Amino acid sequence: MEKAQQIKEARSQSVPRSVGSGRIREGRPPPLPIRKPERVDSEELNKNVAAKLQPLEAVTKSILAGVEERKPSGTPLHKATCKDFTVGRASCSASSVVTLFPDRLEYKFSHSSQGRIDMII
Repeated sequence: MEKAQQIKEARSQSVPRSVGSGRIREGRPPPLPIRKPERVDSEELNKNVAAKLQPLEAVTKSILAGVEERKPSGTPLHKATCKDFTVGRASCSASSVVTLFPDRLEYKFSHSSQGRIDMII
């Protein structure tokens, strides 16, 4: 029991307290020195920004090439009117035109809950 009392006393003495309030009082930190903003060389800044954007140009070209590949290309091989077309869970009972291209099949229809659907298979 004596050891517990010593630990309790040691803890109560280790925290500095002000008289009266029981809270620790801290002084305000010294104010930061006021400094003027540095002048930035606009030509150097432009070079740095251009260097940072250089890799993005390659990514942009890659994305645009992918978009170009998916654009409708070529003349259709065949067009036919189709009814009750179903792909997965999406189906349409209204008739619509199915267009066959060398690399894809396109079917555009209106779905009761999904709205307009452009199927590209």
